Amino acid sequence: FLENNKVDIVYTKDLAEVTPVTRNNQGVSTGFIALKPSVDTYKKLNKLFTDEIDHFKKNGDWKGWGGKGFKDFRGALGSRGLLSYYVSLNGSKARELDKCKYGNAN
Repeated sequence: FLENNKVDIVYTKDLAEVTPVTRNNQGVSTGFIALKPSVDTYKKLNKLFTDEIDHFKKNGDWKGWGGKGFKDFRGALGSRGLLSYYVSLNGSKARELDKCKYGNAN
């Protein structure tokens, strides 16, 4: 997947954590995720993170990453939330893998 220039990230989701609240904004699973090494991607992730921190400091409220609701799942304040938001913004460069084949602990 990552060898072609069209995909920067492949991931699975932890569907066991889906609730009525998180139904539309599930977090990516950090149990299996592959991110193509790229200075450009690093800069994008860093900017997303710092912009979000700046927004929180100015407004004192937090509605999830980018205000898009990525907040009501375990790990949402950390890398799971940031990567979930990144995937939502870069859907054409991201591929969700079949959780039964990839990242399945069973």
